[in-house]
Amino acid sequence: RSRRALAEVLLPLPQTLIVATHDLELVAAICRRVVVLDEGRIVADGAVEAVLADREMLVRHGVV
Repeated sequence: RSRRALAEVLLPLPQTLIVATHDLELVAAICRRVVVLDEGRIVADGAVEAVLADREMLVRHGVV
């Protein structure tokens, strides 16, 4: 319920948002682009669908 309420607040905003989270469901709901960081380095950057589909990379970098 909280995730849905947060998404309802964030989605209508016209600004670019920076969201730091491990909540992949929230990311999928409100983001178009995602950047994955590991130890301060960018390890993935792209469309949410493409990055979240790379399960091996997400596991390797401790996202899931």
